[in-house]
Amino acid sequence: MKVSQLIPAEHICIGWPSSNIPQSKSKRELIKCIVQFLCQKNNIPKKNYSNIIEQVIEREKSMTTAIGHGFAIPHASLDEIEKPTGACVILSEGIDFEAIDRENVHIIILVLLPKKHYTKNIQILNNIVELTNHDDIRDKWMHMKSAEDIWKDINRLENMDKSH
Repeated sequence: MKVSQLIPAEHICIGWPSSNIPQSKSKRELIKCIVQFLCQKNNIPKKNYSNIIEQVIEREKSMTTAIGHGFAIPHASLDEIEKPTGACVILSEGIDFEAIDRENVHIIILVLLPKKHYTKNIQILNNIVELTNHDDIRDKWMHMKSAEDIWKDINRLENMDKSH
C-alpha cells in the first residue's frame, strides 16, 4: 500500500495546535489526540479508543518511533481495525519524542495496522521510512500551507521512487 493511499489529504493536519489536533504537553498526550482523530475519521467505535491509544503508547515505550531528522512513526498492529490507516501531523513547534539524534519531532506519521496482515504492515512501515529519507522533505513539508499540497508531494515522491 502506498503512503498516499494510507494517508488521504483529509488525514493531514498542518500546524499545532490545530482545529483537529489540540496543543499537547507530552508525547503521550499528542499520540492520544492523533489516535482519536484517526479513529473518528475511520468510524472506529469510541469504546475501542482507549485500547488503541494504549497499544500505540505501549509500542512507543518498547522503543521510540522517532527515526531522526524530526520524524516519528508511532504505530500499532491491532485486532480492532480491518484495514491500515494513517495520519500525518506537521508540528510548527517540535515535541520531544526521545529521538536518538535528540532532535524534536516536527512530523508525525501515526499508523494503525490490522494485526492479521503482519507482512503487509512491515512493507507499509518500510514505505513510510523510504519516503522520509528524501532530502529536505521535513523543511519542505513544514513550509507547505495545505494538506492537499503535502499529499500531492507524497504522491510525487512515490511515483519518482518507482521510476528509478
